[in-house]
Formats: sequence, structure tokens, C-alpha cells
Amino acid sequence: MIAPLVEKLDEQYKNIKFAEVDVDQSQPIARKYEVSSMPTFVYFHNKTEVDRTVGANPQALNTALATLSTKSSSPVASSSEAADAGSGSGSELLKQIENYIPKGYELLNDSITFNDAEALNITQSDAHENQLKPLFNTARLPAAKETGLVSDADSQMIIYIPLTNKSKVYSILLRKSASSDEDVQPPNKIKVWANTTGTISFDDAAQTSSLHDGDIDNYDANGWAEIKLRYVRFQNVTSLLVFLDGDDEDESTALQRLVIIGNKGESRDRGKLEKIE
Repeated sequence: MIAPLVEKLDEQYKNIKFAEVDVDQSQPIARKYEVSSMPTFVYFHNKTEVDRTVGANPQALNTALATLSTKSSSPVASSSEAADAGSGSGSELLKQIENYIPKGYELLNDSITFNDAEALNITQSDAHENQLKPLFNTARLPAAKETGLVSDADSQMIIYIPLTNKSKVYSILLRKSASSDEDVQPPNKIKVWANTTGTISFDDAAQTSSLHDGDIDNYDANGWAEIKLRYVRFQNVTSLLVFLDGDDEDESTALQRLVIIGNKGESRDRGKLEKIE
């Protein structure tokens, strides 16, 4: 059940006011905010809705609250109690990347449709959609020995990321592996396409022009690299296709985290609010 976690998060985030609404007794409020699924969490900052979470999704709930907390003049770090409840070290992760999140922008990782996500040339244990979820997990920092997503036959990988909303994408953050394994390397080249219907071949990735094509050489002390995208090219985005490569084609490329920053637009399913498992 989600209720015990909400109670613990209420105790943790002292700078956030929690309020529960009985939609059966307050139907005008439910209609005003277009709430049609239970539970729905709607987040406000300065009296304006900034995000919402639909369904009992602890990771999405914690990520949204951690992001909302950073908007306060006195943001709250996550506690060990919240970690025990399943929130992990989300606030620590948010602290590492908060300078990369401009005012008015948000994380889009909780808008990914994992059932349709796909990765190519990934070690087999990572290729399944459930194994892709850790790559986008903003609810905790990676463990020190966590290698992350690792390319298989050579240094290249392709990741297809479908979104539940038509979004505006501002940037992508990559976190390189902190593993001491000398057989893996961080990505140093990236190409990004928008609104493809799926993956493409590696030959096509090499030959086809992309909306973004650049080198990655700006990893910070925590292992994060920011890839700013030309905002005008990434409007109404329903999917991202990311090609990554390393410096040595004979070595595997490893990636611990991928974070998408932008603004959520309208849901691609207008008939209902979508639940992210």
C-alpha cells in the first residue's frame, strides 16, 4: 500500500504541505484538476501545478517530492527512514544534478513507457525492459560497484525512450560508471533523434543525420555530463533515440544513469490519465 509511504514522506519533507482530498465528497475539485484515477498526486508550487503522479508508484512519488523540495528556500534531504520506505537516496541524486535543472524545468524520467523502451547491443541481462529501469532511476544514487548499462559486442549502444507525454526536452544528463573495472569506458560521443517509432540499425545511426550530434567531455566530479539540446528542435517530443559510443571501439561502454530534463506537455492518451508502472 502507498499510504504508509506517504505518511513517512509527510514526516520527511517538512517544507511541503500534504493535503488529502476525498474525490467522492469533493467532485468539483476532481473535475477541476481532471483527476480520474486513484491515487493521483498533484504537486503545486506558488499555487501552480508543476507535476503529477498517477498510480501507486513509490519511485515516481519520491522523485516528484524531491524535485518539489528543491524549489523551496530550504530543501529537505532524504532521511534513512524514507530510504527504508523505498525512497532510496533520491534527494542525494537530486542534489548532484540540481544545478543542471533550470528554473521552470523538471525531470521527465517518470514519463517513460518502459514496456516499449528498448536498448541495442547491451549485455543480455540488461536488455529486458525491467533491466532498463535502473538506468532511469532517480530515486536513488547508483551503488559504488554498480556498472550500469554495458555495451556488448563493441563500444556502441542505442537506447529507445518512448514518453507518455508530448514533451519539450531541454537536456540529457549522463552519469558514467564509477566501477573500477578497466574493461569499461564512459560514453564520449552522443547522437539524439526525436519522435522515431523505434530503434534504428547501427549503420543507419552512423549514416543518418541526427537532431543532436556531439562529443561528451564535460563529466563533473560526481560523474555527470550535461548534453544541452537545441530546444527548438525538441518540441512535442514523444520519444528519444540515443546513440552512444566510447573512445575505444574494442572496449565496452558503460552508463549508470540517464536523466531527461524538460517540460511535460499533454498526455498522448487524451482519454485518461496514464499510470506508470
